[in-house]
Amino acid sequence: MLKKTLWLCGLLFCMTTLGAQSYMVESPDNSIALTFLCDEKGNIFYDVTVEEQPFINVSKLGFSEKKTDLSQGFHVVDVSQSTFDETWSQLWGENKQIRNHYNELKITLQQRNKTTLTMTFRCFDEGVAFRYAYDVQGVDSLLLMDELTEFQFAQNGTCWSIPAEFNSYEFLYTKQAISALDNANTPLTFKLESGLYGSIHEAALMDFPEMTLYKSGWNLLHA
Repeated sequence: MLKKTLWLCGLLFCMTTLGAQSYMVESPDNSIALTFLCDEKGNIFYDVTVEEQPFINVSKLGFSEKKTDLSQGFHVVDVSQSTFDETWSQLWGENKQIRNHYNELKITLQQRNKTTLTMTFRCFDEGVAFRYAYDVQGVDSLLLMDELTEFQFAQNGTCWSIPAEFNSYEFLYTKQAISALDNANTPLTFKLESGLYGSIHEAALMDFPEMTLYKSGWNLLHA
């Protein structure tokens, strides 16, 4: 099973339109909402709003693999929601007590060949996170050719990053417009024109390489 987490339930909503299904999860304070969409062809997408304003426009999810299609032909077989709230203490840092409070949406999808994908989305008051967990019948490893995860910003803004370089992280951070960014290692920190700050990062990688980003449109970053 392959797992990957990317870090950037109140009420759960489902809408079915022309064969497409969408589900939404909100942060505990209802300020952030993430919507998952599986269209009529089984392609999967997500979008994010903050204070009811677009933040990440509809962006693609999934992977491409050498022998198995991991990006389309899915249908939803199970949906669940939950809420988690704990406080833990750290040894050093700006705050002694850290609250881990989120609403979770877990969606299980399946293809005709029985390949299963579990997408887990978590909405915090401070941001969102999602995880892929693939279960492919009859194989013990996958040769991934590309990650299709997209981050399509609803606005331009300023970002701070280092180049997408596999051999070293010893670079000075460059400040530039999101629209001028060609590629970047994570974390990528940004400030949108609305004044909203954010960062794209990852965690809990299991037998998987680090993520880099490259531009495929003025406002679209592709993992």
